[in-house]
Amino acid sequence: MTESRTQVANRFAEAITSGTAAGAFHTGTFGPDGLWPRLQAAARDAADPQISQIFELLGRVASMYVRPDDWNSPYGPLAVIQEMRTTTYTDFTTEEIDILAAVAGLVPDALLRARTFDVLALLAEPRDRVPLQLSHLDALLDLPISEEGWGLEHAAWDRGLLVAIRSGKVARARLRRMETALRQAFASTSSGFFPLRIADLMRKHGLGRDRAGIVARRLARIARNDKSNYERARAFHAGAAAWFAWAGDSVSRYKETLLEVETLLAEADQLPGPGGLPGMQAADRLERALRALRTIPKTEREDLGVGGLAASIARRIREAGAAALGEMRAFSSGPIDLTTAATESRDRVKDLSVEEALLAFVGLSGFASFNSEREEAEKTIKEHPLQSIFGNVHFSTDGRVIYRSAGRGGTPIYGVDPALWRQMIQRYSLRINFLSTGALWPAFQQITNQHHLGLSDFLVICAESGVVPVDRITQFARGLFYGYCGDFSSAMQLLVPQIENTVRNHLANAGDATSTVTPEGLELEVGLSALMDRQNVEEVFGEDLAFEIRALLCGPLGPNLRNEVAHGLINDATAGGAYGLYCWWFALRLVYLPFWNRVHDADAADGREPRKPEDFRDEMAEESPVE
Repeated sequence: MTESRTQVANRFAEAITSGTAAGAFHTGTFGPDGLWPRLQAAARDAADPQISQIFELLGRVASMYVRPDDWNSPYGPLAVIQEMRTTTYTDFTTEEIDILAAVAGLVPDALLRARTFDVLALLAEPRDRVPLQLSHLDALLDLPISEEGWGLEHAAWDRGLLVAIRSGKVARARLRRMETALRQAFASTSSGFFPLRIADLMRKHGLGRDRAGIVARRLARIARNDKSNYERARAFHAGAAAWFAWAGDSVSRYKETLLEVETLLAEADQLPGPGGLPGMQAADRLERALRALRTIPKTEREDLGVGGLAASIARRIREAGAAALGEMRAFSSGPIDLTTAATESRDRVKDLSVEEALLAFVGLSGFASFNSEREEAEKTIKEHPLQSIFGNVHFSTDGRVIYRSAGRGGTPIYGVDPALWRQMIQRYSLRINFLSTGALWPAFQQITNQHHLGLSDFLVICAESGVVPVDRITQFARGLFYGYCGDFSSAMQLLVPQIENTVRNHLANAGDATSTVTPEGLELEVGLSALMDRQNVEEVFGEDLAFEIRALLCGPLGPNLRNEVAHGLINDATAGGAYGLYCWWFALRLVYLPFWNRVHDADAADGREPRKPEDFRDEMAEESPVE
């Protein structure tokens, strides 16, 4: 552009206050994503090519989605299709950056104005960033925080607070104003989850600690005034407990946690399954209640008068079926034709709401069927009997001999003839590669293009699933979030150990000791492979899920991801390839189906609750509960 910045700004100001371009902005109504099509239309309709270019550039800024937890790359493209994608902030040329700098302060929509200044700051030289960062924060402060608009504003404020904190002294005054605005919004209403979301954002960024007790007491009051809404009440009780802990008030913290436990028990009492017996949904609430209760030290439980409550809940869990993981068999899908798998998998998740798209994604395949894999393996051995007679030597990817498997008639592996198990694992490994390449990856691209989820979304899923232990929610959610961003390597490092802990947690809830005492008197946790060799594993998790965990995570014959991750043996190709994608999808399915069942399909989940054998159930009922 040959005009000066002032001339460009003046021409843009005229364009957005008159003519057809005046309708491109609706301040406070549409967020940046919603503005994109309006700005594209304004660019097409503008008679002046330079004004058209300005609207086109602002539309590209509006098209990006914010990743507030990613400091290095906070804005991503709206869509990625094979080798093509929409704009990201690094795509702007020097000339385009100059144009945006000329008009950024005139953008009527405060959220888009804030984003534009933030993008300019990211692209500027370090010495030039401070004024742009301050303008970014000023734009956020121009927009009043509202309950109605918080869905759009939350990510922008999350990003803005991080910028303010990292900017140090130069942004200290803005940070104080932002904290004041959040406090006022927190105190403005008691409806919905809005006050809790504001409080969570403040605590995330370390704001309001000097008033932590006041915030905690208000959250506690809201929870007590809405006892009939179990989900909301326990969310506010949990939030109050976290703020009391921040305030150093342990007594109040544990009281709020106990109230959270009581809401879960009360809801469990109202969720009987078939025949009036406790069902899967009730078991879910009971397990969550037990996990929350165990965050209170035993001595504090005694002081609160609930010293025997953990034992009572444990007995009820056993009566209800012990582990909510049995729900995994509630949804399944038929076999996928690999010749058209990519198209079919994309279509299954396309144009659905985010909750339905995730359900379709995790339902692209059921867990591997133990009986089917066994039957097919037996057929193969019958057709080629010689290969099962002799043992095999198995090498790692770097050439080390890591296992010598026996031939037919050798020591059973998880109760299966070693030759047969070897054939089953070979088929299972092929299944992972075909499923990941033909179905999961195309569907993953489709769903991540349409829906941009943040860490907070996975925190909700994990917290409400009932599968994830309460003290592991953040780690599990972060692993799922990394995988959703395409970083399967980081996802595996977090998820594999947490899957092992989840297995241990559910076996313990079913009354199975998960540790052993050495002759020296040391109590050590049993490893995953040994845990999965326990006799009652199939009764707790079901035959198919037990096989899947054993095949994917345990033993050198398969992917053996638990060992590979734990000992740093996994290489880039494995972590970023089919095994990495499948491991993340497996963890997502493990967590998401109970979450969906709890919210949408309680009757179906209860009606399909797997029953334990009578002798196993009786044996569990006679044992004393394990704290």
